[in-house]
Amino acid sequence: MGSRRFARGGVLAWIAGAALAGAAHAQMSDDVAVGVRAEAEGRLSASGVLVATEVEIKRAKSGLDQAQGPIETVDPAARSLRVAGVTVVLDPGATLSGADGQPLELARLAPGRRAKAEGAFRDGVLHARSVEAEEAKPDEADEVEIEGIITHVDRVQSTFQLLGLTVKVAPQTEVELD
Repeated sequence: MGSRRFARGGVLAWIAGAALAGAAHAQMSDDVAVGVRAEAEGRLSASGVLVATEVEIKRAKSGLDQAQGPIETVDPAARSLRVAGVTVVLDPGATLSGADGQPLELARLAPGRRAKAEGAFRDGVLHARSVEAEEAKPDEADEVEIEGIITHVDRVQSTFQLLGLTVKVAPQTEVELD
């Protein structure tokens, strides 16, 4: 209802809101629900909302939570950084490496680089087991990808909460089931 379904690579997918031409909000699938694991990709707006280009609904509820995107802040004393709008704290024993897999010190990271943090999201923080840093490529410097459990859904605003971030599902957002 209100979306166009198609198969892509053997995966059933739909364009959210395809039948809502000119509508201000996309109609979200019923698969976008509290307690469901999802991955969202897109760009952060100036207000900190992730405007999703793609959302993938995961069948498995277990797995590592992750945030991948630009590094915004680094606090070596607190063993923390902010990646893609998500506060990340390195757990004791967490690995920190460069794209080449070599160990890296937190103090060597700086805003403007990119990182991928994986771990468990709880109490508003991603407790990372691992963080991999990389140089930002111009075409993907502001791209964001997050994965976790959906904690809130607002169907009127076509948004949901993932890792503490608001994710906006726009009419052109592709939503897929894995």
